[in-house]
Amino acid sequence: LVGSALSSDNSQSFTVFNDGTGLLQVSNITTQMAAPWISFAPNILEVSSGDSETVSVSVDYALAPVGSSITTLEIVSNDNDNSPYPGGVQVTVTTVDSDMDGLNDSLEQSLGTNPAESDSDGDGMSDFDEVNRDGDPTDFTPGLDSNPLNSDTDGDGLSDGIETNTGVFVSTTNTG
Repeated sequence: LVGSALSSDNSQSFTVFNDGTGLLQVSNITTQMAAPWISFAPNILEVSSGDSETVSVSVDYALAPVGSSITTLEIVSNDNDNSPYPGGVQVTVTTVDSDMDGLNDSLEQSLGTNPAESDSDGDGMSDFDEVNRDGDPTDFTPGLDSNPLNSDTDGDGLSDGIETNTGVFVSTTNTG
């Protein structure tokens, strides 16, 4: 069982070779740690002696953490000498956060925010803080998050950056 290296494009593959004499049955391919930005198929396969099968790996850069991350794919098979496959297959993903607001540039592009500005709507609240009010910075959820493209999400005349989001009226400069 041998895996070849991956490159940095959105979709790559690695090859599982069967250099043994019997049928190689890969019963599971999984990430060793949670990595929802990586998907692969198939994760169960059979490879005849002397043959090979290709596994496709895709990366959703909008979901990937900022910086460089290495994720190991663990390959479990009926090969008693090499199961799980020693060292697995390494997937390296590198993302950039040009404005250093906590959202990588790919995610900012998908949200429509400006990857070069940490506060796209100029309300005093970073794009990350606006879309992470619900605890999930990978999307904008109306009613839970502040809109990173609208400086006054609730339309009350106060910018999102000065509101506490408590729902409790404090004063005319903090409507909660």
